[in-house]
Parts: sequence; structure tokens; C-alpha cells
Amino acid sequence: MPLAFESIDALASALRMEGHAVPGTLLVVDGYNRRGKTTAARKLAEFFGATHIDADDYVVNGAAHFPEAVDRNRIRIDVQRALLSMPVIFSSVLALGVLRAAAQSHSCHVYVRHSWPPGTYTDGEVLYPQCSPEQLLADEDAVCRATGFADNAPVLGRELLNYHLNEKPHEYADYVLDVAFDLDVALPQARGPR
Repeated sequence: MPLAFESIDALASALRMEGHAVPGTLLVVDGYNRRGKTTAARKLAEFFGATHIDADDYVVNGAAHFPEAVDRNRIRIDVQRALLSMPVIFSSVLALGVLRAAAQSHSCHVYVRHSWPPGTYTDGEVLYPQCSPEQLLADEDAVCRATGFADNAPVLGRELLNYHLNEKPHEYADYVLDVAFDLDVALPQARGPR
């Protein structure tokens, strides 16, 4: 059973106390898409003075499935190079599969799950309230097209489902970060649904 935390600061303190914030340490931040993984990974990287590597920055145009949708060789090289001098925080959907395909093993696995009200989602920076399922699917499709996935939003959804059913990252992670934002604070910054 993973240890669960409700704040980045509490999680970062636990990771530091457990020795997961030293050079040569690869921390994986995993979870469903658009749940706050990238934001959590960025904040952890700032906290530790670590390098943040996000699989979204390695998407290969035209690839249909994870982990083939990312340049695994570039990820491997960038992770290995950064690990020589600092901890690395790696964030991705299907993170364990992506790292396995990139021939990398991790030191610690953090799973991000959210407990936002229904109809709320994030673009990694800002929460958007009262989004209909149709709007969320349309936004997911737009994100997939913009990042080179073309019409693969349904494919990614199936891959995420299979990943969670088979690998159970939410159950076997070392730590879980329950991302529960205070909507009264977050919403004034929101730009509104796209």
C-alpha cells in the first residue's frame, strides 16, 4: 500500500527523508493524463534542484501508441546524462512502460491521483471548472492532435486503461499524491474552458 500525501511539500519532505533526492536518483511521476503530473513533477524538481524530464517533450509525430509515441532513445540519453549530477524527476502517462522501453529503472514511483469535483480538469497550470464530458473529449482530441497523436485520443484512453488494469501503478506506487485543489483559490486564475 503506497504512502499517501495531500501536498507537494509533505511528499517532497518524505522523499528527501527517504533519500530519494540525491544525484543518481530517478523519481517517476505517473498517473492519468491531465491530472497534475507535470505540475507535481515541476514542483518536486524545483524543491530538489532536480532535472524534470516530461515524456510529452519527446513525442514523435505519427506514432500511434505509447511507448512508441515517444523517442525512447532520447529519453534514455537525457535521463542518463542528468543522473550523473542530480536527481531526475520523470513524468509521463504510462510512465513505467515508457521507462522500461527506454531501458531505464526508477528509484521511486509517485502516482498522482486527483479528487477534484466532477467536471473539473487541468491543463497543467490552471484548473477549469464545469467542463462537460463532450468538451473534455474535444479538448483531449485537440491536445492529441497538437502533440502529434493525430486521432489517437481513443487509443491513448485504451492504453491507459490497460496499463492501470495490468500494471496497477495506483496500487504499487511507493507514494501517492492526492491532488485536491482549493477551487476558491485556483479558479480566479482560470482562463475558462477552451
